[in-house]
Amino acid sequence: MSRVKEAFQENGITIENVPRKGIKLEASVAQRNDMYNHMQELAYSIPETKEYRKEYILKTLFEYSDNYTVQLFAEDLFVSKKIISRDLKEIEEFLLRYNVRLIIRRNSGIMMKGNEFDVRQAMISHYNSLWWYKKYDEKPDEVDLRISRRAWTYMNQMYGDLDLIEMQKALLLAEQELGFIWTDIAFSRLLEYIVVSKRRIQKNWIVETANNHMLLPLEDIYIQAAGKLLERVAGKKAAVQEIQYLAARIYIAETVCPRISKNSGRFQVSVRRYLEQVGYITAQKDFSQDTELMQKICETLSVIQYKENYNIADWNDSNREAKKNISALYGVCLMQMYILEEGTGLKFRQDDIAQITIFVKNYMARNRKEAVFVTATDAESAFYQLEKLKNAFKNIHFLETVHYQRFNLDLYPDRLIISSVDLKQKNAEVYKINKHVNEEDIARLAREFEKESECRKSWRKLFYDELMWEISARDKADAVGQICDTLKAKGYVSEDFEEKLWEQENRTATSIGNRTALPHVFDEHVKKEFIAVIKLKLRILWDHEEQAEILFVTAARPEHIPEVSGFILEYKEIYSKDSKMMNLMIGGTKKC
Repeated sequence: MSRVKEAFQENGITIENVPRKGIKLEASVAQRNDMYNHMQELAYSIPETKEYRKEYILKTLFEYSDNYTVQLFAEDLFVSKKIISRDLKEIEEFLLRYNVRLIIRRNSGIMMKGNEFDVRQAMISHYNSLWWYKKYDEKPDEVDLRISRRAWTYMNQMYGDLDLIEMQKALLLAEQELGFIWTDIAFSRLLEYIVVSKRRIQKNWIVETANNHMLLPLEDIYIQAAGKLLERVAGKKAAVQEIQYLAARIYIAETVCPRISKNSGRFQVSVRRYLEQVGYITAQKDFSQDTELMQKICETLSVIQYKENYNIADWNDSNREAKKNISALYGVCLMQMYILEEGTGLKFRQDDIAQITIFVKNYMARNRKEAVFVTATDAESAFYQLEKLKNAFKNIHFLETVHYQRFNLDLYPDRLIISSVDLKQKNAEVYKINKHVNEEDIARLAREFEKESECRKSWRKLFYDELMWEISARDKADAVGQICDTLKAKGYVSEDFEEKLWEQENRTATSIGNRTALPHVFDEHVKKEFIAVIKLKLRILWDHEEQAEILFVTAARPEHIPEVSGFILEYKEIYSKDSKMMNLMIGGTKKC
């Protein structure tokens, strides 16, 4: 530890041991970035490190056709064959995510086996994972504005042997011919894919359809655009499957205008059911009646279908943003995904759920109830009171503040009227409050505005005092195992509960941000329904880089999912008001 401290101190960073708390690192953002760059540079430049070996092996497999043996890698890297074999196991796990197998034949060689399209995706993912450098190059003037300095620096360093500007011109021409405008992320991703494709085609590594897999058809406009784009980039007419897979990537790429699709209508029944449920939980009755919202989600499902069919690995990490800013709504949308899963047969990733959540959130923002605040006070006091109301009711759009002497109800049809004076209006939706807009007013208005969302009030019947406890766990598997054992011992779940819980986690990770996760089982055969609250003494990795310290473990029949979802919408307020949960959050309950 002393050597670590010395290394950090050389970079101006102080490390201290804080009694009973742990190790504290004091550094600015710039210092942290510089130190991270330094450590990454060391890891990937010193032959003795695992990172260096894995990078060397993967680059060799991606870039060269000669079959390397374990012995040759061991000699090149000055390590034993046993160490190389261990590295290859980790590499194999990585490649399998993209349906690429690592074939190791004794005394013959090591090779990758899989569709060339999947190999390219694995290659792009690997190169992206290596990108740790935080200092970016200046962009030439001709680089499209959608490509950030970071993206340009990355591509220039990874693929600098190719003419990136010329390939960008080909992509811009395709965009013009299609009449599309790709988003910044989509434009950069398409550019990198065609750059990698050119490199692979030059080596005669051509995309083919694996195992006679039936590919979904695409509109001619996508096929023609992909064919022309590849011909411009590679300098020759491309193979049919090369065109087909690029066309699929063009189809699923995000644009600022609607996609050209004739297939999304098949999802309308499932989407309507889904929106009806989400609308019921959030007290938004008009969800399923909104044609634009329906169409956006149907188009998203069509894109997901093509991603599955073509095995396209595409990501934008939108789930991180959604979990950070609208975690409760994300949790509600996640809880209802079983409706879309059953109705469409699709599998949903976290980015997919985030996209649907954002659609729902945007609809709610655009269709907020509109209100007018009527007062008898001065402008400054009225402004202050209005800010109280705005902060308390995010789902209401306050149009303006009006002094009662200038107020005319006829000018505000179909608006909520919140007034600190007695207007004595008949046949109007007027809510009388105290002139100081105190907490009692806000609480009463909250009850009035949320009358329709009964599921947000009935979740407590799923709580039991004995299902709130704290545990110490090494990792996710350990936490799930401990929780399931306790629930079985208390008689709440059957022997197969843990297996069903993992089935859901393997379909879609249940983290919702704010270090919270919702592992759940929704099954018509659940006998005893509950919501268990478990606090982890130390945070654990729940999904990739996402940690968890609070788990809401749930078992419920499908008809009671709204109650569970109602709890998710309420949970932030619950923590601040429920003393038992407050005790749990600060570790005041006993361990189980």
